[in-house]
Amino acid sequence: MRVTRHFPLLVLAIVAWMLLAAPKPASAQAPAAGTTIGNQATATYKDGSGATRSVTSNVVTTVVQQVASLTLTQDNTRYATVGNIVYFPHLLTNTGNGADTYTMTVTQPSGTDGYDLANVKMYYDANNNGVIDPGDTEITTTTPSIAAGGTASIIVQGTVPTGSTGNAVLTLKAESVFGGATVNATNDDTATAPRPVSP
Repeated sequence: MRVTRHFPLLVLAIVAWMLLAAPKPASAQAPAAGTTIGNQATATYKDGSGATRSVTSNVVTTVVQQVASLTLTQDNTRYATVGNIVYFPHLLTNTGNGADTYTMTVTQPSGTDGYDLANVKMYYDANNNGVIDPGDTEITTTTPSIAAGGTASIIVQGTVPTGSTGNAVLTLKAESVFGGATVNATNDDTATAPRPVSP
């Protein structure tokens, strides 16, 4: 009777131990570019006399090649005050397996929106607060090197011209220097003017 009474607790303890002792899932992160991976095979057999023998192959090594990848987030819509600056924050992430730099461009479609923003520039947002502070560096062409898994906070700014109404649309594009033109990401930013007046 005693064994029967405690049997469910024993089963529960064994299951808990099995869950804790189970191997953890391997990380899916790709090895870093330049990593050397070695592989060697071993075979075991019995010879004619029944003795167990083992043979080992030569070591085959492979060097992991760099693969470029990135993400750029996010699309923004902001109300804008005529004559003032509007800011669009973005986050660029190097999702490749090696350091990379990125060519940054901003374009404004012609004739498909209400107006174009003036004095459009890009900046590094050093403290990631969404506005341009003294000391934040302007981006003119390419970013500095960003390590694999690293990020850069970027702000696009533009001034709403006097008399503007409706929407202005900007497209921010990041293109991998290592990977070339096919490895890129874009975000669309929309400024809506004038800002609605609160009742």
